[in-house]
Amino acid sequence: MSGKLDLIGVIPPPGPSGPPPIHPAMLRTRSRIARAMIAAHALAPEQAIAFNPAPSDVAELMRLRKAGVIRETLPGHYWLDLVANHYREQQAGRVRAMWAVGIALVLAVVAVLFYRG
Repeated sequence: MSGKLDLIGVIPPPGPSGPPPIHPAMLRTRSRIARAMIAAHALAPEQAIAFNPAPSDVAELMRLRKAGVIRETLPGHYWLDLVANHYREQQAGRVRAMWAVGIALVLAVVAVLFYRG
């Protein structure tokens, strides 16, 4: 069924209860803090957890808050915005890919210049 009422008035069965499933690609992250938030299931404002970062994690927490990836509900209670985190990781991947292509081109030019055939 298409999710709409058909002409004879039969209501389609309800879908699975609960939130929609999360695609595994959205759970990949390089951030240790983001991985901890995912493990604690702090993925919505009502699921915010108390988080007191270690001194070595304060800079990363501030970067993630500035990027809108980690959000604060109450003072000291944070949650992870999965969509913002996914877009941030995608953008970082694009930058890394551009650097890799540039370095590969430079290496190819150097190899051609030193080729003695």
